[in-house]
Amino acid sequence: MTPKRPTHPYVVLAAAIALPGSGQVINRQPVRGLVFVGFILLLGAYTLKTAAPQVSVVGKLAGGLFVYAMSILDAYRHARLRFETWRQALSGQVINRQPVRGLVFVGFILLLGAYTLKTAAPQVSVVGKLAGGLFVYAMSILDAYRHARLRFETWLQALSGQAKS
Repeated sequence: MTPKRPTHPYVVLAAAIALPGSGQVINRQPVRGLVFVGFILLLGAYTLKTAAPQVSVVGKLAGGLFVYAMSILDAYRHARLRFETWRQALSGQVINRQPVRGLVFVGFILLLGAYTLKTAAPQVSVVGKLAGGLFVYAMSILDAYRHARLRFETWLQALSGQAKS
């Protein structure tokens, strides 16, 4: 018995670009999509409120735009992982690990942390000035958990499929 074919990752990517959170909904993760939309609004409003007056509009909305970009990447990555898991389950191959993922998160933690530190108004607290980096740090923890859980569920499905055969 073969599992149902998941939505193609490019369809999910196009939907995620067109409407924030829709890629997660297509991936059957509507709560995750809602959380992303909430953080887009929250971090966008935060950077709009705390950015210095001379910062451009893009700079003032950088927090929300960053989370929007992360939601697009997240939707595509989950769709690609589901699609490749499905495709490789048909051929009996094993999914390769992604060792660079942690380094990418460290880079984004440093980049967004430095950006919010530099653009935050002087009266903002230290935690507020580092909010961008702290947010990406929290996202990396959730990403690691979700990735491990998805691999475990795939492994359990493969075991139950072998047991039925």
